[in-house]
This record gives sequence, C-alpha cells and structure tokens, in this order.
Amino acid sequence: MLEDIEMKSPKTSTISTIISQLNLDNKKTLVILPEYDENIYLSTRNIPNVASTLLSDINTYDIMNADILVITEGAAKIFNEEEAVVA
Repeated sequence: MLEDIEMKSPKTSTISTIISQLNLDNKKTLVILPEYDENIYLSTRNIPNVASTLLSDINTYDIMNADILVITEGAAKIFNEEEAVVA
C-alpha cells in the first residue's frame, strides 16, 4: 500500500523514484488509483513495466498480468467501504 500520490504536473522521474524505492524496477507493476489523475497517468505510461488503473476499472486480466499490485490508501479505503456494503 502506498500513500496517495499528488502531482502538480506530470513527472516520470517522480514515479520512477517511487518505483525504485519500492524495489520494483524489473517487475510488472500495476498502480491502482481511487480516481483519475492525468498527471499520474502521464507519468506512469512512460515507464516500462508500470501501468496505472482506476479501482473501478480494474479487471482480472490486469491483476493476473501484473507481478506487483500497488494500491494507494484512497483506493484501499474505497475497496474496504464497497466490501463492507456487499458483506
């Protein structure tokens, strides 16, 4: 789980640094976000083996295709709230 990411402008180097600090450089990584953020989308699309998706858009293929799932705190809260409603 990762703290929510807020970026004022698209910076591939910022996302790349986060991925490196998590030791995920050579792994297929899927970053799961609570809502669309164009700056994060633009930053992740330039990094090989890193993709981002919305929690509401995630599918089985995305999960199975990734080696690592990185979920932000905001997405985790939404997931837990939806899970509680279903249960």
